[in-house]
Amino acid sequence: MNTRMIFRTAAASVAALALALTTTLYAQPGHRSGKMERGEKMEKMAEKLNLTEQQKTQIKALRDNFKKEHEAQLSEMKSLHEQMRGLKGSGDTEQAKQLREKMKTAKQALQTDREKLQQQISALLTPEQRQQFEQHKAERKEHHEQKKGERKGKRQQGVTGEGKKIE
Repeated sequence: MNTRMIFRTAAASVAALALALTTTLYAQPGHRSGKMERGEKMEKMAEKLNLTEQQKTQIKALRDNFKKEHEAQLSEMKSLHEQMRGLKGSGDTEQAKQLREKMKTAKQALQTDREKLQQQISALLTPEQRQQFEQHKAERKEHHEQKKGERKGKRQQGVTGEGKKIE
């Protein structure tokens, strides 16, 4: 073997090792890409509201029941979203319009049921907890609207979701 071949083999081995280590580190529990998992969010909220064990159990049962009852709807929405993604760039505006309408209808039905779930959860809270929960929801909504505005501003400036300029 000549020196170039040895160098290339060594460089490829180092690159493969670096990739394997990075993948291993990101797979470790507790390492996230900045986002909290749903369970972590719920645990943090339970702490913030100082929920009793009974309240935690009841809320978990309500959420599990909701998930079980709406599994088909959630699956359908995921499927519609994937179909919509597949249409991207195809130019089939009619089918895209139909998919958007189906998604809108499914989303509205699910939102109504989510609001009922929120009411059921709210009924389990004390007045103080309910007030804290409503305050938290308002803060989340404000934060969401702020982020939405930032994304809209970036799109108007010609920046894609990856932060790259549109040429």
